Amino acid sequence: ATVALSIAMDLWSPAHEIGRSGQRAAKGARKLVATSIFRNHADFAATLPRRGGLLALDVSKRAIGLAGTDAERRMVTPLFTHPRKSWAHDRETLVQLVRKRATVALVVGWPLGLDDQEGQACDRVRNFLDLLVPVLNLPVLLQDERFTTGGVEAAIEAGDLPPPGKDGKIDHLAAALILDEALHHIGRPAVA
Repeated sequence: ATVALSIAMDLWSPAHEIGRSGQRAAKGARKLVATSIFRNHADFAATLPRRGGLLALDVSKRAIGLAGTDAERRMVTPLFTHPRKSWAHDRETLVQLVRKRATVALVVGWPLGLDDQEGQACDRVRNFLDLLVPVLNLPVLLQDERFTTGGVEAAIEAGDLPPPGKDGKIDHLAAALILDEALHHIGRPAVA
């Protein structure tokens, strides 16, 4: 059976959410759930259930920094820096982490240039999401991450974030800042 994908014409336009949906052509095959990628915080927040954790990814060539929230989205926790070896290795790690943490959506660092332009770093993240989104089928928020590294260094110096481990990796700390910034914009749910 083949899968037909319907992809919006302007896939990465800041003004639009990105819709992806598909249906199997074979008789009795299940319909795939539509997943969207957002740049607008309010639109992303509207897709979220009242409870459920978010997972942040800071994607680079060599590593993926990971941070998560609790189910109420009140606390952000830097998790770990995943060393990238292959797509299969990345996929397996992320699928297991999403299941273990009961993740309902992703926040992905979007590495715009200082001039607001998308460069090669955005292309790498876009290519990564092209593979990941169909696997996880979760809403994704692209969160501006331009000043994250400087923010991490300042937060470590101020004692707001723990210092990096023996390996010196700060990708998971950057993911925590990306996630905290997203939560600031989308708001944290009220306690019931």
